[in-house]
Amino acid sequence: MPEITREDVLEQLKKVKGPDLDSNLVELDLVSEIVINNGSVAFALTVDSNRAHELEPMREAAEKAVKRIEGIDQVLVALTAERGG
Repeated sequence: MPEITREDVLEQLKKVKGPDLDSNLVELDLVSEIVINNGSVAFALTVDSNRAHELEPMREAAEKAVKRIEGIDQVLVALTAERGG
């Protein structure tokens, strides 16, 4: 089984549109804290705390995108609120 890298994860996340529906999650620099361990991937998406609820579909889309990587069994995506100001 090929080793899954951070680049593999980012490549999939480039296919997911960000909150502006124009750029992707990677271009917008929203992805952080990628952890890959034995077929599990966890990462955070940094979003405006006021929009966290409405961005749940974006979180789900990111999760589905990463699950497409061969060898991935589990994906955990957290929405992390950025502080205003």
